[in-house]
Amino acid sequence: MAGAVFGSVLDYPGGRALSFYGFGTGYKKLGTLIDKASRVFAAARIGSGDRVLICLPNVPAAVVALYALNRIGAVAVFVHPLSAEDELSYYVEDSGAKLVITMEMFAAKFKTVAVPLITNWNKFLRGAKASGLDIETRDVSGDVAVILYSGGTTGFPKGIQLTNANFNSLAEQTYKAADCIERGRGVMLAVLPMFHGFGLGICVHTALFYGMTVLLIPRFTVKGYIKAMKRSNYIAGVPTLFEAVLKAGNKKLNLSKLKGVFCGGDSLTPDLQRRYDAFLEANNATARIREGYGLTECVTACCLTPKDGAGDKLISGHIGLPYPETLFRIVEPGTHNELPAGTEGEITISGPTVMHGYLGKPELTAETLKTDGEGRIWLYTGDLGHIGAEGYVYFTQRLKRVIVSSGYNVYPSQLERVISGIDAVREVCVVGVPHPYKVAVPKAFVALKPGSNPIAEEFNIRFALEKGVAKYARPKEIVFLDELPKTSVGKIDFGKLELDGLGGE
Repeated sequence: MAGAVFGSVLDYPGGRALSFYGFGTGYKKLGTLIDKASRVFAAARIGSGDRVLICLPNVPAAVVALYALNRIGAVAVFVHPLSAEDELSYYVEDSGAKLVITMEMFAAKFKTVAVPLITNWNKFLRGAKASGLDIETRDVSGDVAVILYSGGTTGFPKGIQLTNANFNSLAEQTYKAADCIERGRGVMLAVLPMFHGFGLGICVHTALFYGMTVLLIPRFTVKGYIKAMKRSNYIAGVPTLFEAVLKAGNKKLNLSKLKGVFCGGDSLTPDLQRRYDAFLEANNATARIREGYGLTECVTACCLTPKDGAGDKLISGHIGLPYPETLFRIVEPGTHNELPAGTEGEITISGPTVMHGYLGKPELTAETLKTDGEGRIWLYTGDLGHIGAEGYVYFTQRLKRVIVSSGYNVYPSQLERVISGIDAVREVCVVGVPHPYKVAVPKAFVALKPGSNPIAEEFNIRFALEKGVAKYARPKEIVFLDELPKTSVGKIDFGKLELDGLGGE
């Protein structure tokens, strides 16, 4: 990763690499900052294979730290700054991080963590003695570069190990598939967070790989985002973000600079696509919104609507064509048995962006990455879909119980694990219910032990959720039932609860 960025430093020394609240960092300066930070890390005895946890919003320090660590062979572990205290402790312990980089406002959540904490990046760089080592800048393809955390069916987040080759291949594939990126030119609006594969892989690394300017936005506000849109050539977002822009009721804007508009993180409905395309056309943009499909286990997007076929989705409902050098195959779930074109099954993916594996979870890795008889590794996505005769990919639904809320994955099993830890809770089931703005939100159904007081236990549940679950993932509505519905084999019928929960908040 760092080697690719230093290539841009050499090719575009006079270009602007980062823009942050009006302050710019040129490519030459970025190279100098990365070099200084890598030497400071080396002097602090951070070396090849060591992991450093980065708990920051989209700020220049996060970008510099990423590439400085990569330059010395260390691994950047990105996590959500709004994660709860217990979650952050888990991330540090699970990753084996030797150092945490965060901000003063988040420091209190790390009070139980027994590793050094850096809360002032600039002071760290100024006050530390830099190593005098001759540090070579290169990308070792198979080396793990980044760990991103995603939830799982066990309720415990899993660390997804991504390599230099994963990120560099993503950049090269995106350049070809997007068919609108100009080397050494253009502004990429980076509001999607760096702890998200879409934000890190596309908005930051792909942009820097090709000498573009990354316009860093640490916190989304509709007003600030719309202002930034007018300066941007490329924007990437989730459906909730685009919906927020439309609901703002904007006056006439000049969006003529836009060359690429990309949507991922959740399904783009035909209705939202029509309305956003109309918004773009009314505001002088020639670009139209294009949907991508992917998952963190292959960094982010691995399938994209073609530039000249964006409108076709309104008719056919496809999610685009596979990226170059990426293969899609539909199989009978859990097997290598490939199904004919047009037949629904599990989507599997093979290509250069497929992850190295889950950190410390060989059995789960073996369930997700499977090698066929020809030695090709396939990523089993847990998503249902089919491939049309024309080669377009069609997404149907997720096999796994995942709630996508405002573009973020919320895992019911994680919430259920926290709630079931309350002594008075006998049974719990969390489901997703529709939401007019967030697409879906979690809703908890709880059965208490006899004699329990629902009012008191709701307080206890909310206290536990506040301590153990990030704010964006907490259910705002908790419903108490005498019994949770069961299927014919005695399992909790979450499908019925999803129906019962319609209307939500």
